[in-house]
Amino acid sequence: MDYKALLFDLDGTILDNNTVYESAFREVLKEIGGKTLIEPLPTQGSIGIGPNWPILLDKYQVKTTKTTAELTKETQEEYLLNLGKVTVRPGFLDFVDFARKQGVRLALATSNERETVDICLKRFELEDVFEKITTAEDVENLKPAPDIFFKAAEKLEALPIDCLVVEDGLAGVRGAHAAGMRVAYYVHDGDEVAKNEADIIFTSYLELQDRV
Repeated sequence: MDYKALLFDLDGTILDNNTVYESAFREVLKEIGGKTLIEPLPTQGSIGIGPNWPILLDKYQVKTTKTTAELTKETQEEYLLNLGKVTVRPGFLDFVDFARKQGVRLALATSNERETVDICLKRFELEDVFEKITTAEDVENLKPAPDIFFKAAEKLEALPIDCLVVEDGLAGVRGAHAAGMRVAYYVHDGDEVAKNEADIIFTSYLELQDRV
């Protein structure tokens, strides 16, 4: 492997949880009077829960006295109530073993909040996978800004050029490039823009193992 460090996104990349989060958003929207269609919500991956709420309120023209922080808290609570529907992406742990055997260091770089991240890592027995963890609370600007990736690399004492970011969202791809890092994009939603901008595209961790 040509990389000294791997920086992983969590939601959608390690955890198969996109539909569970979408259901959580829909439930909170319903509670504040929003009417959504069957069509996918216009949420954006990798940017965090809070930044998605202005997008949803604008799309569905919902007026509410609740703050973004309150809506985020309710979304996280709804998500955690359904954590039993979430799974770890197939092959992830095997890929981790593969990377470790080559001396590659691992860090988590997620726009999610530390409390939710800690609960998920404990639930899926991933607490010992990462040397360092960087979450939304650690930086001023979330993805697509490069802050999270710079901070994660700094914690590992790794240079950006030596890092490969593993992501599943366009914001993450662009944030990684803004940090001067290469990025592997996990294709499961078929974002053509992200596919075109990523350095590596893969559809399974077994495939990624062959490409790095």
